Amino acid sequence: MRISIYTVPLDCASPFLTNPDALQVPGVGLVQIFLGVGAIEYKMHGGKIGKEDMFDGGRKPGDFGFDPMGMGKKNLPAMQLREIKNGRLAMLAFGGILHQQLLSKVPTIAFFNDFKPLTFAGVWQ
Repeated sequence: MRISIYTVPLDCASPFLTNPDALQVPGVGLVQIFLGVGAIEYKMHGGKIGKEDMFDGGRKPGDFGFDPMGMGKKNLPAMQLREIKNGRLAMLAFGGILHQQLLSKVPTIAFFNDFKPLTFAGVWQ
């Protein structure tokens, strides 16, 4: 029996990997991950995984019924706004990382090995 192996493309981590086989994933493993995540989604949505019926019964997007600290009960609109702002900031950060890689042609992690802060003559002297 031959098992197909897929290589995960993580060029930015390659300087820190001592074993390149760490990026090798068997095809069966990818299927297991896919089925495991699918089972979790199916359970969390109560069997409703289609876009037509997923939010039947009054469930809202992002409400998984798991709030052990009761943070959503205190000030729900403020918490929702914070979550939206956090997501927008994360998208901006990812855009910055992406553009840094595209412009410098250096992976992000490798970029920090030779990082030199910008200096402006006469400004911080």
